Amino acid sequence: MRNIRISSKRSERIDSRLRLTDYPEMKFQPRLFLAVAAILAVTAAFAADSAPHMNTKVCGSNELYCADVELLAGKRKLITDATVTVEQVFGQDPQGTSWFYFGSSLEDANGIGAAGDTVRVQIPAAVTPIGTTYPAVDVTYTILAGDVASSNPERTVAQAVCSSLNGNANFIDAKWKCEVAKDFSLVHISSRLYNEYGERTSWTVTCSGTTSCNRGFDSIKRRGKPTELSRSPNDPRQGVLAIAGSVTTTPGSIGDRFFEYAKNTPASSSLLVDCSPYVAGTCDWRVNAEADKRIQIEYFSCFGGGNGIKFGQFLSKSGAGGLTNGLFIEIRSQGQIFDFPLIKTTENWKNLFATQAGRDFRIDIQAGSDQFIAQFRPAVPFPLEPIGTVSGGDDYILVKSEDDISSGVSQLECAAFGFEQEP
Repeated sequence: MRNIRISSKRSERIDSRLRLTDYPEMKFQPRLFLAVAAILAVTAAFAADSAPHMNTKVCGSNELYCADVELLAGKRKLITDATVTVEQVFGQDPQGTSWFYFGSSLEDANGIGAAGDTVRVQIPAAVTPIGTTYPAVDVTYTILAGDVASSNPERTVAQAVCSSLNGNANFIDAKWKCEVAKDFSLVHISSRLYNEYGERTSWTVTCSGTTSCNRGFDSIKRRGKPTELSRSPNDPRQGVLAIAGSVTTTPGSIGDRFFEYAKNTPASSSLLVDCSPYVAGTCDWRVNAEADKRIQIEYFSCFGGGNGIKFGQFLSKSGAGGLTNGLFIEIRSQGQIFDFPLIKTTENWKNLFATQAGRDFRIDIQAGSDQFIAQFRPAVPFPLEPIGTVSGGDDYILVKSEDDISSGVSQLECAAFGFEQEP
């Protein structure tokens, strides 16, 4: 018996004991024996030098879709981009609000009876541990003939009830908010504050006549958040997503665009013509809501001109310090009113009205005919809801003069730009 000792590059030894007597043919084929020995040596060297491969990939049968596998921290991990679908198992609603809807189900509602029926929402008062009192809420909405005649009376009434609640002083003071889920008659009542004290152990919504409604929870929780997922009243495996806050929307065709001057009576857009001569309390111009469309206002622009527009005065109207009382601008959107500070001087247009003074305010100087433009451009469009859908009056944009501006200024007009939506 012969011992054959073969070393690899790393001096790792592989002993191979071969008894030639077991292979008689090798006695007569020394060259074959040496060839086998050489193959064993190469194999041993390759095995010693080759570490486990660090990278590989997984591909489909068509070789088009592949994912890399990398050895990270001793583990092979799949490195890939993927779309993940998460299916939520509905149990106790996370930070759920209270809600109600009309009829037996959302799909087959038939919950609105006749004009004169009422819907009453009652939320009891509460006192916080530090002594803050949240007042009781008691709001009743009487169903109108137009509500019953609408194509979706349940949703129409739900929106009307929600508007009545959002316009109620006690509802506002108690920091509640009301929202209607899109395309449903599902009415959500939740808090304007996040995790603020004030959970109620009971609340009621009752209907009179043949109108019927169903309440989701016995208690009402003061837990608000930007988006909220609650169980569907029709199928506990499905959910309804309610969104609170502002949503940026984009109109469809060019026909949806909206442009309207603020006008006085008679219908003129000139803030100078309608106030010449000036009569106190009559010089106001409005952009009013429409009858059947929601108007999303992207920006509200005031522009004009004169000879010698300067800072320190009101445009080109002479007199240091500007107007005495000022130009008053007010926006009413979804029943909420926002008043701008009084515009008395040119710099007030720049600093108090233009949203981004560097971009939304400009003066162009030309001999004898200067021009200015100032734009109020909020981060997201604000709506003017259709006529008759907001409690306490219709939405509008108002520009009102408290001074005689008919001399010294050659032009002054305001206009709203945006698009129309189905309510």
